[in-house]
Amino acid sequence: MYPEPTGRYYSQTELKNPETVEEIFDYCQILLAIITGRGWWFLLDTYGVNGLLEINNRSGWFSDESREEAIEDLYYYSRLAGYDPELDQFGEYCEESGEFTANPS
Repeated sequence: MYPEPTGRYYSQTELKNPETVEEIFDYCQILLAIITGRGWWFLLDTYGVNGLLEINNRSGWFSDESREEAIEDLYYYSRLAGYDPELDQFGEYCEESGEFTANPS
């Protein structure tokens, strides 16, 4: 979100640092940042689910009730941003129906 008006963009090099990703997670949980669908694709490709859960353990953005709930949250935010990690597809997520529609290739 800051600096206004367009916010700050992170390079791939910066995102390869887990501390930077933790910082972004911290900003996301207080609604001062977003991760795009392409951003989620990169993070999942770089860290995998386990790596992102480790980062989340320090940040506390996703649920800490259970590993399964944390994965559910991770997938939810990713789909909401336009990337479905299970399908490895970009598209649109409908919160009302809970359905993800992949973009045509």
